[in-house]
Amino acid sequence: MKNIVQLLTIAGVSVVMLGSCASQKAQISDLSGRWDITAIDSKAITLHEDARQPYLGFDVVNGRLHGSAGCNNIMATFATNEPAGVLRLGPVASTRMMCPDAQTENSVLNVLNNVTGFRKSGRNEVILSTATSRDALTLRRAEPEISAAQLEGKWRIVELNGTEVKATPEQPVTISFLPQDKTFSCETGCNLLGGTYTSSYTDFTFGPGMQTMMACPDTTTEESLKLLLPTVKTFGRTADGNYAFYNGNNGVVMVIAR
Repeated sequence: MKNIVQLLTIAGVSVVMLGSCASQKAQISDLSGRWDITAIDSKAITLHEDARQPYLGFDVVNGRLHGSAGCNNIMATFATNEPAGVLRLGPVASTRMMCPDAQTENSVLNVLNNVTGFRKSGRNEVILSTATSRDALTLRRAEPEISAAQLEGKWRIVELNGTEVKATPEQPVTISFLPQDKTFSCETGCNLLGGTYTSSYTDFTFGPGMQTMMACPDTTTEESLKLLLPTVKTFGRTADGNYAFYNGNNGVVMVIAR
């Protein structure tokens, strides 16, 4: 009897865990980066010999979309604060070149003008949906346009939690990355913070850190860093060439610049 109870308890826990995983919906931050368009309405795309690989690139910090339908370039905007699994693009603009494969071009643009949502399908695949098609566009993650290796060196911290960081040459506020060691260090104008980090594609996590313990007249910046860095989940390049780190709710935690 005892063994049966234990088995039921384990099974119950398993069901709860599986249910929890199944209920997790894709977040806007999951779209960060570049994605190849591989299928339309579940039908694989066959590229014309003169066509480029159609793709979409999402800047989830500034809510901007760029890409190519295979010939013409695509531009659009989107809200970054939509509920999980919801995606609505603003007016979709494209160049007007004559293209050898107008059917694919028109199909991609039609989906983007009517997209209502998205979901993850495996680690490296996302599917966009419309009101009439659950599998309107299949996207597969392309080689990342950004990587943690590009963070190497020293950066100015210019924004924390939406607030501009004011620094001076005498009191710099910086963060430095050593990708080969996966370590970081921060200057806060007084104390130093540092630790390790992990990253895969656009996922980014700051590990436990250490700090010096000098008495400082103003500890606002370092206290903010200690609170905010552990909340970072992803990062991405902004339209102006800077990098932003954001939490699981797609809130901007920190922006850095050279």
